[in-house]
Amino acid sequence: MTDWTKLINANFDLPVRDRGRVYRNRGLVLSAEWDDYDSAHAKLISRVQGGSVYKQTTRIDFERQTIKGECSCPVGHNCKHVVAALLKATAKMAPRGEKDAAIDGSDAGNSNADENARDHVSVARAPAAFQTRL
Repeated sequence: MTDWTKLINANFDLPVRDRGRVYRNRGLVLSAEWDDYDSAHAKLISRVQGGSVYKQTTRIDFERQTIKGECSCPVGHNCKHVVAALLKATAKMAPRGEKDAAIDGSDAGNSNADENARDHVSVARAPAAFQTRL
């Protein structure tokens, strides 16, 4: 089982994680689908509303514990849009009580953040073999 908290924390600074969480909580993740997902690698294709609708392609290497997120926003790489999409796509995969663990110290206790967000987006989930039961 992937420790998404550890993986996201290792690849993104706290301010970027905080901003990504805000975008996710506001329902700005328009789509997030796993294009490829196996025990070694994953690829997430997503769209997040910012100043415009930005497109992300995020590649995860589980063996190297790296995340390389490309985004069409001005930042271009491993930005808040990438984090928002990752948080949305992995929320259902995290063990209960760890939904927002990847945001160390910033509203981490708000486990109802997803439920409270005005979020009507359907997010494709990883294959059943890689999901954690909630």
